[in-house]
Amino acid sequence: EEPGESSQPAAAAERRSSLLQNDSGESLDRLSEDEFVWHQCTFDAVQHSDSRAPSPSPPLGAGPGGSGADPKAGAEGEDMKESALQAAARRRSFTSYSWHEKTLATRSVLRAVAMRCPIVRYCQGMNLVAAFLLWAGRGNETAAYVLIVGLIEEHGMVDMWRPGLYKLRFCHFALRRLVQQRLPRLCAHFKDEGVAIGMFASRWFLTLFTSREVLRAEIVLRLWDAFLVDGLAMLLAMGFAILETLEPLLLANDFTGVLRALRVPREAIGAQPGAAEDIDEALLDRALRVRIREDFIRELEAEYHLKPDDDDER
Repeated sequence: EEPGESSQPAAAAERRSSLLQNDSGESLDRLSEDEFVWHQCTFDAVQHSDSRAPSPSPPLGAGPGGSGADPKAGAEGEDMKESALQAAARRRSFTSYSWHEKTLATRSVLRAVAMRCPIVRYCQGMNLVAAFLLWAGRGNETAAYVLIVGLIEEHGMVDMWRPGLYKLRFCHFALRRLVQQRLPRLCAHFKDEGVAIGMFASRWFLTLFTSREVLRAEIVLRLWDAFLVDGLAMLLAMGFAILETLEPLLLANDFTGVLRALRVPREAIGAQPGAAEDIDEALLDRALRVRIREDFIRELEAEYHLKPDDDDER
């Protein structure tokens, strides 16, 4: 038997044993598949990220032979490292996390989602959704993971984020149809200036409006309440409400000005004369008043299904 050969299974068993212990020392052997995937991903993410974590600056005078050197500093530093489960269990506000902690937490959530939902893995925009859920859950990584999986498997986001981006392209098509029917002057202006819906709306739909340029976080929570009930119609209503609110400004601008305004709609709306005191509340109220019938969505889906590759030009 080669030296060290027998130690490999033992090392693997020891690693699994450490993985299957929570921060209270309780066994996690009976975890569900989703829970085990989550704990494994979080454990691995922290293990791989420790080497990249920024190290604290040593005190002045510290160093080999320096008066500030502390022989116990290394051991204390190791003891102060939080395990993945301890970090996930913290309940302090996510806004008080350091940049590195936020990045690590978001990466852990997305890594777990990629393993749980291989058909999606990762799509641009999911990072903002994960960060938003971590903020809403006060840093609870497990809750953020479960919620994103729910969005994918139960609320149709699988087709928004999977390769091909079918639902994203359909949203472009549907929003264009709404503009054609209800804002014909703006539709004609977009055509004259060469502005396609996908040039500005992709970020809205891929991130579920969690980017700060559109709504503040507290209002996004209320938008999501409506989205979880009404589905795609609520996302389209919010996109339409932004365009309707900004229509006078957009009509007065060329291609560059239109895209500049729609890249930061909150700022553009706030700069308009007579803007509401609470821009976000007013925008959400306008979106909630937009009526989009389910049969209208079905008709558009049937129409789009015939020519799915021509979404922005029809």
